[in-house]
Amino acid sequence: AFSLHLPGRFFYSGDTRPIPELLIHQIGQGEIIFHDCVASGNPSHAGLDELLREYPPAILARLCAYHYHGEDDVRAF
Repeated sequence: AFSLHLPGRFFYSGDTRPIPELLIHQIGQGEIIFHDCVASGNPSHAGLDELLREYPPAILARLCAYHYHGEDDVRAF
């Protein structure tokens, strides 16, 4: 996994599982959070249910999930 953080602007994660310890404690300047995600998680990508379980509402409100595998994923989100 890798990430790119421009404080005060955005945080981008690529091919990652949920990372609440980072997002809750380090990303605190109102950044938009681009988070890799699929409808059903796997070893490389967080699942929608995992994001909803692992992140508080304040993080979810700033989160933009991407990496849809198809129309089913788009509908799920």
